[in-house]
Amino acid sequence: MLFKLSDRAVDLAEAIEANDGEPTEEHEKHIETVLVDIRSRRDFFAVLREAVSEAVPEDRQADAAVADNNVYVGPEGVQFLQDEPDMFALRMVGSMLVEKRTGEASEEGEVRQYEYVTAQRPVDFWLSDEGAPFERAFTEGVHKIGLMMAWDLMGRRQE
Repeated sequence: MLFKLSDRAVDLAEAIEANDGEPTEEHEKHIETVLVDIRSRRDFFAVLREAVSEAVPEDRQADAAVADNNVYVGPEGVQFLQDEPDMFALRMVGSMLVEKRTGEASEEGEVRQYEYVTAQRPVDFWLSDEGAPFERAFTEGVHKIGLMMAWDLMGRRQE
């Protein structure tokens, strides 16, 4: 079965927002600055699409004209979760839609969502080193979500 990974995103979340937790005002400003900085440098859709493309073997990818399926991926959101004061986890959600192609027509498939959540860490951890821990967690999360999507496409069990 061959797949065509589309250049078009599906149901992308527009904003990346911190949770309604209770960090200090200074923390909130710093978190927002880190998120805006990373968002300005990284295209979440492109990074996720690349992660899925790298995880699916080349011999299973094809041009749209001969692909058995069209695959649409996109990040649905990135947010901080808070269960305890000053402790946050990063949560990322991505979605994938697979359309089965029959001749010139495509059958609408179901949208599946994939989630990655980090361990909870103190807010100072996330803000240390100009937000580098957030960037590392983002990179790992995109990679893991991409692998989960590829495993689904290839019929492998998710781990």
